[in-house]
Amino acid sequence: MNAKSIPPAVADEIIALPEDQTASMPSRVNTSFNGGLFILALFTVLYFTHEIVIPVLLAFITKLVRVFT
Repeated sequence: MNAKSIPPAVADEIIALPEDQTASMPSRVNTSFNGGLFILALFTVLYFTHEIVIPVLLAFITKLVRVFT
């Protein structure tokens, strides 16, 4: 299929990028940064609450092991 067989209106649609595609790029970057900040905040909370979280988590895992065995 050569370029002469494509009508000009269709060729313009194929070549031109959608307007929302350029706007979605910063959104993805912001989402990645927000996800990284969430993980960092989660690790910070776990660091300060490890004396409570680890025993509760181990008790929960032990309870699951007893249920499924």
